[in-house]
Amino acid sequence: MPTPDPEPSAPLPGPRATRLAETFNHALLRTLQRVSNPSGFAACFATIDAPDVLRVVQEQMVKLLSDKCQKEFQRIMDSRDLVSKLNEFEALVAAAAARRAQAGDAPPPTPPHVLSAETIIAAHSHAALDPILSSTTLRLAQRRAQNARLVDCLAQQTAAMDALFARLDEAKADVVAAAQALDAANDGLSCVAIGHGVAGAAAAAAAHHGNAPGASAATDATASAAHSLDSPKDPPDAADTADTALS
Repeated sequence: MPTPDPEPSAPLPGPRATRLAETFNHALLRTLQRVSNPSGFAACFATIDAPDVLRVVQEQMVKLLSDKCQKEFQRIMDSRDLVSKLNEFEALVAAAAARRAQAGDAPPPTPPHVLSAETIIAAHSHAALDPILSSTTLRLAQRRAQNARLVDCLAQQTAAMDALFARLDEAKADVVAAAQALDAANDGLSCVAIGHGVAGAAAAAAAHHGNAPGASAATDATASAAHSLDSPKDPPDAADTADTALS
């Protein structure tokens, strides 16, 4: 079985607690001396002629009163925990004396009755506002940490968006280049079609004139135009050749 914890010992009385007990004992002794006179006690029982018995009874009563007062005083001391409180008060007085000795020639503190209303209100509300200030400071620190995390997340999202925009710009440039290439190809195809039409018209004109003196020249111009359409030269050269043949 585990051994029970020993009961805490009673604190030793300090100078003030000892002085209080001595003062009580001295006052009790002075009070009991007033009822310890045998003649005065015997006068209360004038019809009893037994002084020895009365003296014994008186001593017993005085002793009973003394014991009862001592027990009552000790009960009050224990219930109010006066020894510990007086010891704490003694420690406070000693600490104040030590601070006074360390202060030396420091100016005396300002009396409370000359302080401003704001100073007095702040002094009285400090105890109530200190827990609120602590909780507010903690919440502010948590909110700052949360804001820092949000700023980091926003920076990452901004960097990701910038990367996406860069990729979109590259894709746009590729699309524009492809569109320009398609436009150039469409322009080349249009010129080739125009050249073929001119060559066909020249051939038709040559066939219509038959044995006309310029038939051979038209035939040569038609062949030259057809050759120009297949060659890498510009389409306007083929058109000029066709115009020459028609003239």
